[in-house]
Amino acid sequence: MSVSLIVTTSIDREFNETDDEIDDDDWLELIESDPALNLRTEPLTATAPDGTVISMSVPDGQSELMLDDGTSIPFLALSRGELSMRYHPDMEMPTNTVRLKVAEIARYFDALITSDAGDGFLEW
Repeated sequence: MSVSLIVTTSIDREFNETDDEIDDDDWLELIESDPALNLRTEPLTATAPDGTVISMSVPDGQSELMLDDGTSIPFLALSRGELSMRYHPDMEMPTNTVRLKVAEIARYFDALITSDAGDGFLEW
């Protein structure tokens, strides 16, 4: 089972529901203005144990993060007013590039970072 990291404006720091959402156009505008981000358009692919390549369409609002070595990795995707991505344990390191970018985006949207594991808010 994987844990999802969620960037949300739908609740505040006192756990009150706000009914706020991250707007699609605002997310796309941020991607367009940030040289480290791209909107992913290529299908996601995986190889099954038997060698069969599986291709999956990219969800709307799926971004990629350009790393310092020039490679791109799947990053945050916008769905129902929240940004989410798979949580990786290396995000525990305060200097992790992905962690720093998630925190930057949360500040941009004045959003909270949480997970679907029910651990409360992450202070990044």
